[in-house]
Amino acid sequence: MTEGFVSPTRKLLWQAGLLALIAAFWQFGPAMFDISPLTLPRLSDSLAAAAGPLTGDGTLVGNALVTLVEVTAAFVIAGVLGIAVGLVIGSIEPVRRVATPLLMAAFAVPLMVLIPLFLVGMGLGISSKIAFGAVYAFFPAVFNTVVGVGSVQETHLSVARAFGLSRLDTMRKVVVRSAARNIMNGLQMSISMAIIAVLSIEMFGSVAGLGYLIQRAGHRMRIDEVYGLILVVLVIAIALLAVVKLLGRAVNVRLEASID
Repeated sequence: MTEGFVSPTRKLLWQAGLLALIAAFWQFGPAMFDISPLTLPRLSDSLAAAAGPLTGDGTLVGNALVTLVEVTAAFVIAGVLGIAVGLVIGSIEPVRRVATPLLMAAFAVPLMVLIPLFLVGMGLGISSKIAFGAVYAFFPAVFNTVVGVGSVQETHLSVARAFGLSRLDTMRKVVVRSAARNIMNGLQMSISMAIIAVLSIEMFGSVAGLGYLIQRAGHRMRIDEVYGLILVVLVIAIALLAVVKLLGRAVNVRLEASID
């Protein structure tokens, strides 16, 4: 019974059913429960508000592309640096003991307070958005990599040494392979953090991007447009998470093939 419930087909059906219920309430709930459009506009109104610029000057498409570029660049930078730093920290016990608490303390600081510093230092352009997104997304990547490297069994490392593997081969065939699941979990968290960070700094100070459009719509009291733009962000987030998951599966297959 449990296996049938969590099967991919049934899971997809349950998700589709839940989305249909949410969409139905969103469309008909405001009228049924006398909810003000300033609180919850109808789904059709939100979709129309988001789709409107598509038939005009292409504002939505252009700004969505700006946000997508910023998020992607921030994620790539954070992922590469996070994994590299995590492998170094996790592989050297003294370094791990010293660096891990410092990284945790740094991540405990609300990074949103740093937004003015990035805007003042780097301006309102794309560079400040990428830099802030990369900093925000760096921590999940490095933390999960350190945890993954620390979970490698000593027996596996002993076998690698017994077979005379070099440090590089040991890292590639043993450490990275064992930590792959944690690393990919970290990257999935990183892409989410990159989206949050980029949208936040766009709303705080920007001249382009979805965050800028949301902030502008809010000031104009266009609540239907705000909800519509949130839906666009949701679609982009789901697509990026799906891409990261597919890349993770491809990497796992590649790692298994390299070991064979």
